[in-house]
Amino acid sequence: MNVLTIIVSMLGGLALFLYGMGVMSETLSRLTGGSLDRVIGKITQNRYIGFAAGAALTALVQSSSATTVLTVGFVNAGIMKLREAFGFVVGANLGATMNAWILSLNSVEGGTLLLEICRPTFFVPLVAFFSILFMSLAKRDRSKTIATALIGFCVMMTGMMLMSRAIEPLKEMPAFDSMLTGFRNPFVAFLAAMIFTMVIQSSDATVGILQAIAMSATLTRGMAIPLVCGAQVGTCVTALLSSLGTSNSGKRTALLHLYYNLLKTIPFLVILFCIDAIRPIGSLDAAATGMWIPLFHTLINIAAALVFLPLSGIFVKLAERSIPYNTKEKQEQENVLTMLEPKLLVNPSIAVTQVKKAILQLSGTVFSACDLLADQANDNEEGRSRIRALCTRSLRFRDQILSYLQEISAGKISEEKTVYIQCGQNICVALARIGELIEGMLDIRAAMHEKQMRFSDAARKDVFLFAEAVREIVDTTVIDLEMGNLSLTESIGLFRQEVSEFHALINSRHIKRLHDGICNRDSSIPFMDLCYSLEKVIDSCDMVAHNLKPFLTGDDEIPDAEKEIREKKRAEYIRSLFADKYSELEENT
Repeated sequence: MNVLTIIVSMLGGLALFLYGMGVMSETLSRLTGGSLDRVIGKITQNRYIGFAAGAALTALVQSSSATTVLTVGFVNAGIMKLREAFGFVVGANLGATMNAWILSLNSVEGGTLLLEICRPTFFVPLVAFFSILFMSLAKRDRSKTIATALIGFCVMMTGMMLMSRAIEPLKEMPAFDSMLTGFRNPFVAFLAAMIFTMVIQSSDATVGILQAIAMSATLTRGMAIPLVCGAQVGTCVTALLSSLGTSNSGKRTALLHLYYNLLKTIPFLVILFCIDAIRPIGSLDAAATGMWIPLFHTLINIAAALVFLPLSGIFVKLAERSIPYNTKEKQEQENVLTMLEPKLLVNPSIAVTQVKKAILQLSGTVFSACDLLADQANDNEEGRSRIRALCTRSLRFRDQILSYLQEISAGKISEEKTVYIQCGQNICVALARIGELIEGMLDIRAAMHEKQMRFSDAARKDVFLFAEAVREIVDTTVIDLEMGNLSLTESIGLFRQEVSEFHALINSRHIKRLHDGICNRDSSIPFMDLCYSLEKVIDSCDMVAHNLKPFLTGDDEIPDAEKEIREKKRAEYIRSLFADKYSELEENT
């Protein structure tokens, strides 16, 4: 019965520990998540700063597993590169020691009043009480989230203290001494800790249990060292499992974490116990106290960081060799705007020129998507997949350009360059918005296909006719952007007027078809949504036109006579364009 009581108390304490840690980690991640992804890319560009950030974040959320899973997600999303992730992972391993240090305060005997107050057995109940009180009185969601995180911390510490009390009677049992004797074999101890940590997916819990055993029974340093090392390798399973649903980049990050912990622990254990076998190390037979375990845990991570941080390239190559880049990934890498070289930021004039090249590449991508959308031959699964890929690429280009422009604006730039950056941001957002509208139209088509809805032949032709007209306007916008032609600024109003009139005519034709029973009423809303999205594309072209001036390649002072000629030619072109579309509408009727 005593053994059963101990087992039940241990399981209950472990459950409370894991639940509390999960609640605290989740709430703190949610609390910082909105701002974290905006700064994480900048922080991790320097491996040493990334190391410090990983350690600080893990110490805050009290879970190395949460940080490594977050790192896998960052790399998978493109926020962080694989080489940058290494410093973050190394820091996470060091930050995980914070929880052990807090628990170790219970093992310190005697001391001053300040030390007594710092013991978890004293302050945890107080924190729990005031957290519940704070949550009851708080009105803001953010305040309630903070209170929830504190409650999670208290539940975690309560679980650990429950396990410590449960283990105390074990020191009286011969069977427990026999079990500890098995841990004198470093291989058995390493393997047992690794498997146990893989099952519960928390090295913090494993180390906490070791501290509880150390405070209640005789655990030597020779036993504790392989147990702590095994726990650090076992915790890698969490990142490995989280990477299963990610891209190869996410899987490489999980392998990066595994390789680091393997190379950090196994060579150390082999060397240590080989020396001990040749010439016994007396200190290994000394008792591993609750304070000694976090000390060793911290020292091995600091030593590994000092040795392996400068060698991050080796770990990255090892992960890349394990999962080689395939053709699809190489194509994704080709989509990166390589002209936005960070080293050019020291010279804003050159960096600004590179931004212009990148915006032109973005505009070409958007036009390609628009061109494919307007072609009826692409109204199939393969065509929609190609269009969606271009839309995704345009959004990726937008993020890269905006980030680069922010880097330029952070330096010392002239007022002229400031205006250029503002206009560049507006053009970039406007072009990417076209990609978003196109992707929205694809979603409408996909929903219709799923619900087995179809347009009539006349409605289908009208939509593609409207799409062709909009495509030509986008084409004109892209060409004017490339050539630095101010005619777009003067003629965009005519474009908008013609598109609005054309849209109104197409809507009235559709209403007549509905009245005559030619079109299905269920397809009416998708038809109007598609036409509305096409007209909204002109808003983005309008924004490009009004921010075009800083991108002019030549003299922007155009003589009035020449300006009048340009406006006349453009007006003729617009009217002839829509005259042709009206003729095609009549033929479609």
